[in-house]
Amino acid sequence: MRAVPIVMLAFVLTAPAPVAAQNRAAFEAELDALRTALGIPSMSAAVVEGDTIVWVRHFGIDAGPGEAVRYPIASLTKPLAATLALRMVERGRLRLDEPVPDAGPGILVRHLLTQTAAGTPGARFVYSSALYAKLQAPIERAARAAFATALEADVLRPAGMRHTAAGARTTPSTGVQSTVEDLARFAIALGAGRLLKSASLAAMFRAPRHEGGHPFPYALGWFVQAIGGEQVRWQYGRDADSSALFLTLPRRRLAFVLLARTDRLSAPFWLQFGDLRWSPAAVAFFDRWAGLRVDLASARRTMRDALVAFGMDRRRRGVELAEQAAVLAPPLVNAADPVLLAVFARSGDAKLRDTGRRIAHRLLDADAGQPRVLLDLAVLELQDHHADVAADLLKRLLDGGQATPEIEATAR
Repeated sequence: MRAVPIVMLAFVLTAPAPVAAQNRAAFEAELDALRTALGIPSMSAAVVEGDTIVWVRHFGIDAGPGEAVRYPIASLTKPLAATLALRMVERGRLRLDEPVPDAGPGILVRHLLTQTAAGTPGARFVYSSALYAKLQAPIERAARAAFATALEADVLRPAGMRHTAAGARTTPSTGVQSTVEDLARFAIALGAGRLLKSASLAAMFRAPRHEGGHPFPYALGWFVQAIGGEQVRWQYGRDADSSALFLTLPRRRLAFVLLARTDRLSAPFWLQFGDLRWSPAAVAFFDRWAGLRVDLASARRTMRDALVAFGMDRRRRGVELAEQAAVLAPPLVNAADPVLLAVFARSGDAKLRDTGRRIAHRLLDADAGQPRVLLDLAVLELQDHHADVAADLLKRLLDGGQATPEIEATAR
């Protein structure tokens, strides 16, 4: 039987209320409907309440009770690597303020862990798997072992992850294969303090702040976001044939894992920008299981449906839905939202290009050197045959030294 990748997970620290049977049934139905809408052939899910895995389901795949269905988990490797790094810090073998010369001048371990290594270290959040992978050398020096060996010895085995494997090509960014049950065990072990001391856990989920005093959306190996009045900790992943998302609700002892073999649970929703509310799978979990209130205004629901349509290459339907969202709530579509900018820049629709251009300029007013915004604005200008303007934007992006390796490669 073929393995299947996409991961989603959430966990909490107060006793969770039991979920009514009808809510579970509605949740399962919503997940399966989402699977169909996104063209996902198969996926698996699990929920943890307290220290117990209370629910496991497989969709579109035959798996017997207790059968281990293994998936590549893509960037869900990042929280595992962050845990390993902090275990090395606890032993005095690694410092968060240790320089990493291979990553660039002035870049420290903490900059890589917090995704603030692009450009001036510590000044800007730009998500980069290529930069995060630079943690491998300092972690291996601290662990005195190959990264995969150290990860297995210090994280996977202590967490009881019996069906999880790291190999020679595993890096701190990607390369682990796991199961929903094992990821649930990791959530339990981390929340119970079996992997890290309380001070390390607090540091792991404390996001750095930029000069204006506002926190960045990323802490040490995790996105951190306020949703429905609660802090949500999460990490997503995406490879060519897999996706991953790990959600945590620290005020409750609750966890959710979802895995599938396709990139479509992550790709349409541009989660690298740090807004989990665009993920319909995440919102289904919050709504049906956690009882967490999320912004589900009709305009946002319509726009989220547009993202699904664009993700399935149904461009005409995506444009139609995006225009409906604009009518329902113009401020939503015109807001300085990098997710909408990225989608509109690739829509091919003239009306959405105009809206995308407005979004881009609002974002650049707040941060004139944001490389992803410069790239998306260049795409918009190219679509309108403004080649000289696009060339100037790309030159500004490359000359500014602010781009991640991924963005720079695309720009070139």
